[in-house]
Amino acid sequence: MTTSITASNTPAADSFIRQTLTRRTNFFGIPETTKAFGMLVVPPCDLLLPTEREVDRAKERGERLILCGPISMVHMYEALANKLGDGKLLYNLDWYGDGKEEFFAKVFWPDWHYRFTTEGVIERTLGENYLTQTRSLVTYLTERVYEGQPLPKLYADAVEEFNRREEALANLLDEDWKKAAEELAGLQVNRLFRETPDLVLWDVFLSKKVNGIYVLPDTRTWTNQRSSYGDLVYVGNADVDGVRVGYDDPWFTYGNLGARFSCRVHGLVA
Repeated sequence: MTTSITASNTPAADSFIRQTLTRRTNFFGIPETTKAFGMLVVPPCDLLLPTEREVDRAKERGERLILCGPISMVHMYEALANKLGDGKLLYNLDWYGDGKEEFFAKVFWPDWHYRFTTEGVIERTLGENYLTQTRSLVTYLTERVYEGQPLPKLYADAVEEFNRREEALANLLDEDWKKAAEELAGLQVNRLFRETPDLVLWDVFLSKKVNGIYVLPDTRTWTNQRSSYGDLVYVGNADVDGVRVGYDDPWFTYGNLGARFSCRVHGLVA
């Protein structure tokens, strides 16, 4: 059973969100973004905020609400002179900083928007291949985010697509990993609930500047973008030496490679 895509219930007030998401700062809005950059950040229009119910449920899951904008990784690298606190923003650009890798320079999100994002990778994703991680993202969506509720149609359609194609994708992993990577990255579940590399870097930057902590210090999250070689790009292991960016085949597993859940505020009924 699904619900239709409709306007959200009345968006929560900024003050309610700020009061609710109070562990350190779990709400990175305009004041926090302005503080991080040291200059006034003003989105060109009023942005859709989540409802009070969505904020309360996100708090229960330990998620943060983050203002995200049309800023690429290379924009951050250049604007910050590759500095973050007393260390570096990015660790090593040898394989992607020469302009050959689209994900480094591309602006994936043309507009400012809010999104809920877990601080770390979600359960049952560490040490799993990309396909199994995707199944865990579906489980998190249906059993945690929408526990006991029907999914909005946009999300239900994405889950149905994954359920329908999961077996064939498992076979494709053994037959043609590069084609499997392309098809996995294109799944709506991964487009909707995995991050692009710039979003991960943006979160690391804001968390360090505002809260004084590194997110993903010991883990990496697999994104929904591919390298020019066809592998899937991951980001993480953030520390004073910089954020690590790498890639691997979708069937590969690492003990510290998982997936974060991240979802744009769409204004769907929750």
